[in-house]
Amino acid sequence: PPPLQGCSSARQLRGAAQRASSDALSVERLRPASLDALDVRSWGGYGEPDDLGGQAAELSLLRARFDLRLDAERLRTQGAAEELRSACEQAIRAEQAAAMRQMAALRSQCAEIEASQRTA
Repeated sequence: PPPLQGCSSARQLRGAAQRASSDALSVERLRPASLDALDVRSWGGYGEPDDLGGQAAELSLLRARFDLRLDAERLRTQGAAEELRSACEQAIRAEQAAAMRQMAALRSQCAEIEASQRTA
């Protein structure tokens, strides 16, 4: 009987897992190390903030940029997760189909053995 593993479904599953892990690694490249460690003046482009309003505006802009990057990365991660989920479901369906074929072959062999034992 054929093995239960489908080679193409296993390759698809591995490929989807590799793409998902590489997408997860890209998060670290895009995300700033820490909002506390950033020099707000280097991001805002306004020069030296003299008042609290200017600092608050620069912090708001920084936070909006960070949130935008975080949202974009969340969308990429969700897409990778969906692709991985789809590949898993496809692999499961392929494995189930292979198991059903193997079971049918075993039943057929069993019926043939029973028939040959009756005639003997």
